[in-house]
Amino acid sequence: MSEEVVLRNKKKKKKSANRLKENILFVLYILGALALAMVLKAYVITSMSIVGHSMSPTLETGQTVVVYKLGKPKRFDIVTLKAPDGAMENGQRKVYIKRVIGLPGDEVEYKNDTLYINGKPYDEPYLANLRQSLGEGQTLEPDRTLKQILDSVKLTNSTLPEENTTLVQNEQGKYVIPENHYFVLGDNRLNSKDGDEFGLANANLLEGTAIFRFMPLDKIGPLK
Repeated sequence: MSEEVVLRNKKKKKKSANRLKENILFVLYILGALALAMVLKAYVITSMSIVGHSMSPTLETGQTVVVYKLGKPKRFDIVTLKAPDGAMENGQRKVYIKRVIGLPGDEVEYKNDTLYINGKPYDEPYLANLRQSLGEGQTLEPDRTLKQILDSVKLTNSTLPEENTTLVQNEQGKYVIPENHYFVLGDNRLNSKDGDEFGLANANLLEGTAIFRFMPLDKIGPLK
């Protein structure tokens, strides 16, 4: 066999080996990307498509949001949470999307259609469009304390665990949200299943914070 043929065969073998190496690296890259995507979706970030009108007009049916799963929610964050009443949908536990109103330790009250937290009034700019649609003399929120809301929940939903409807008293004797619990409401106060029906949301039910809307494209941007 001539030296030229030997060199040609060596080049072919080297080329085949390089191609095999590239194919293996490509497969490993794809597997690594899939594994990373699965980890991110399970523990860091995921997406959710909106179904229903409980967060209207902030979020509408058909829109898609990015949900960040790390960290604790802050007041007025939009969060996703598993249904505390165990409701199922398509064989899986139903997931709600709501806004955090009360944090652990908070005293919450609505008075003169204004939100008060620990005695301080708060504006709710995300309700502005809804308020404009009200008729004369209409209000979004009747005067009520969180205790009154949860006492009503106990009467209308006897299937909830006691912890979902139980407040604690602080040093001043005022009823406040217990540790590891949140009070959430939908932005569509005229038509939303939320804390009025299922009480307090245990921190274990929270899946993450909706931080960004990326569909539809004309509504893309951070959520407030």
